[in-house]
Amino acid sequence: MAMEKILIIDDEPAIVELVEAKLRTSGYETLVATDGRAGIEAARALNPGLILLDILMPEIDGFEVCRRLKADKETIGIPIIFLSGKLLERDVVKGLELGAEDYIIKPFSPRELVARVKHILDSKAAPKQTRSAPFLAHLEQKIEALSALQNVSAAMNAMRDLDELRQYILEQALDVARAKTGSLMILDPDGDLRIANARGLNRKIIEQTRIKRGEGISGSVASIGEPLLITNIEEDNRFRRPSDVKYETRSLVCVPLKVRDKTIGVLNVNNKESGDIFNQDDLEILTLLANQAAVATENADLYKRMEANLAEYKSLRTAIDTALEGHSLAEMFKGLLNQATDITEGTVGLLWLNDETTDELYIASTVGRLTDELSGIRVPLGKGVLGKAAKSNQALIVNDWNGQDDSLRALNNLIGQPLTADSTLLGFITIADKARGARFDPEDLSSLRGLSTEMVSVLYTSRVVSAQNAKEEPCRAGSSPDKISEFCSVVAHELREPLTSICGFSEMLIDSTGEEDREAKRYLEVINREATRMSKLIEDLLNISKLETGQFALDLRPVSLAEVVAETLDKMTQLSPYKVETEIPADLSPAIVDRDKISQILINLLNNAANYSKPDQPIKIAVAEEPDQFIVSVTDSGIGIASEDQKRVFNKFFRADVPLNKEVGGTGLGLAIVRYLARQQSGKVGVTSTPGEGSTFWFTLPKGINQHT
Repeated sequence: MAMEKILIIDDEPAIVELVEAKLRTSGYETLVATDGRAGIEAARALNPGLILLDILMPEIDGFEVCRRLKADKETIGIPIIFLSGKLLERDVVKGLELGAEDYIIKPFSPRELVARVKHILDSKAAPKQTRSAPFLAHLEQKIEALSALQNVSAAMNAMRDLDELRQYILEQALDVARAKTGSLMILDPDGDLRIANARGLNRKIIEQTRIKRGEGISGSVASIGEPLLITNIEEDNRFRRPSDVKYETRSLVCVPLKVRDKTIGVLNVNNKESGDIFNQDDLEILTLLANQAAVATENADLYKRMEANLAEYKSLRTAIDTALEGHSLAEMFKGLLNQATDITEGTVGLLWLNDETTDELYIASTVGRLTDELSGIRVPLGKGVLGKAAKSNQALIVNDWNGQDDSLRALNNLIGQPLTADSTLLGFITIADKARGARFDPEDLSSLRGLSTEMVSVLYTSRVVSAQNAKEEPCRAGSSPDKISEFCSVVAHELREPLTSICGFSEMLIDSTGEEDREAKRYLEVINREATRMSKLIEDLLNISKLETGQFALDLRPVSLAEVVAETLDKMTQLSPYKVETEIPADLSPAIVDRDKISQILINLLNNAANYSKPDQPIKIAVAEEPDQFIVSVTDSGIGIASEDQKRVFNKFFRADVPLNKEVGGTGLGLAIVRYLARQQSGKVGVTSTPGEGSTFWFTLPKGINQHT
């Protein structure tokens, strides 16, 4: 018997390859067309037994292909199955109204696809009436499934409460599968499945059920990560019970909740209301809804971590503000401890400092009420839970003493974080006796870790200050270059970590938030923009510190300034809306300069020009050569600078008092860095400007390597 020919009309090579492979191994001959026009010609010329048709294709879409084939007497009898990622109910209805026999949603199961193909080809050969009732029932369930998916998508944009959203998804899953009972189970930090949402289960079962990975049906699905369809559990040897106790269910579906190939839970659906068994259609739609539940859970987790990072960020900002206000170290320690107890809901806060002469920790600051046993206590490094954690530079969480004899047993429970800089133990921060008798958890420790970075900065600052002067006064730039630079490096590193998390998570949330929820997206964009601005400020502060302390080494080489300008413009994609002009002589002599630092000067000047210019206004870069120097200038047609401000525009943190500055933002360090980099190469900087007409910023570079020495 000749193999039945299947024509695949799809422009996605990966889909075509997958479908071809499965159909060929199932005994079918495959033909391929990669666009609608070629598909129509192939159908007329080759007369296939069935067509698998994509919808979104170039030139002629799948709907139009179907319409033309069903209008042609030569091809009207060829069955068509749509393969598409379009989930809306109206798309399914449109496809069926055009005459298609079925509609399969991407992603699909290859086994299901073959089963559908076989069913339609068998039905084609059988009398028409033999397939009408089940076929219509199948289409009805398909439309209900798509409606459920559409409802869940809308709910994910509208609902903010995770528990409420997951319950809604579960209800939709049970309704579309026409099932009596079901549950959503989530893996907890210990790797056990617990019931988060349920219908048809009593409260005792919900509260007490804990299933380990690999155990039972749900545990097996969570471990393997593949869905499971059981038609009769009593006859399934994989889950046969050793006793005569019967299962309360007969047919069931268990589907993993997966995010980026990681299983985070399972969806269980039991017992159809009609008493029938579950089928592949049920498995398909329940898998899609389980994916929605997984995405909802992951998004909620991202929001939670985002809030935690924002709390850390606010704590860091508060700590910095406190330090800048010139408070004493004791006041700063007390303020940080108060923030730590607030974040973790502890009632006692202890700051321990390391006495390097005796290798002991002693209490330097406290909040909350201490017992007499802790008054004046000193803990040797390596002794007791605190001493051992400090010596090994490990975080600490104790909720049960379990009879252990320890000098801190007067505290009911505690968490702690070592305070280290450059592998040196400065101290230890502990928070104890959580409110309402609750237990500390890893999230409390994570919150404490974020705040401890600022405690490290304050402690390190105090060391730098003490080394310079016995009195408490701010560090003066240049009084101890190595220490100040080291301090800036520590602070920059500790601030970058939470800011990186904030930027990263906010970008992920922006990408996953639909246009329907514009307000939430706008808030996330503000968070991302401000976190990015803070990162830029930290980077600029660090660069200024290095420049002031002479830690930037020059790499002087003969360089073509024309090439540096061209390379810089290529990197600055943000200038694409602007009309940038260059005026550079073709016979320009090589300049002996540091290529990277000249590029940085140009980047700062061009960013400054773009900030104060409109996209339709030109920005001009000019290079001129004189007998003893080069002059490089950047001219804009922006708002200009008042004469009284031109003398101060290269000063650190200076920003003219004009309304546009509030809109533009910035650190006030970009032009200061330009001056430092130019001076380092024996150059000068300057500006000429007319308010309302624009500005020209320029810098000079001397000729000859001896000029730099």
